[in-house]
Amino acid sequence: MKTLTCIILSGVVTCAIALSLLLIEYPWSIYAAFSFGKGETFAAYLLAAFIVAAVGAMATALCLSAFRGSLLLCTVMCCAGMFVFLSLFAFLFGPVGLDVPGTRLNGIFFSESRFLNFIFFVAAPASIAGAALCGWLARKCIGARSRSTN
Repeated sequence: MKTLTCIILSGVVTCAIALSLLLIEYPWSIYAAFSFGKGETFAAYLLAAFIVAAVGAMATALCLSAFRGSLLLCTVMCCAGMFVFLSLFAFLFGPVGLDVPGTRLNGIFFSESRFLNFIFFVAAPASIAGAALCGWLARKCIGARSRSTN
């Protein structure tokens, strides 16, 4: 596989994993019943999943370009990078108070101590799944590069 294909595949799969984790940890039935519109709530879920997917795709891109030789190092660094960045993201939206206007992103996922739920129940499993995917994609991409050079 080409590197760009690996990065796009990583983003798509990570987005699906993140959306699943978000719907498990923050059930739609609870947040759709509030006085906000369903569109705002849906936008918040999609935005959070897209942010996790973007972090996964960036971590995959960096790991595939920086750690060409070692699959284990690539996998570990992808996991660590995703977890650190997603934890920083949760901290900025939680205690610091950043928000995206027009969405309920802060209110659903990061209000009060909910940012800790995001870190432990979304960021950590998504980082592990993203790392496994990154390692598998690294094997495919590095294997394809080494076969084409021989």
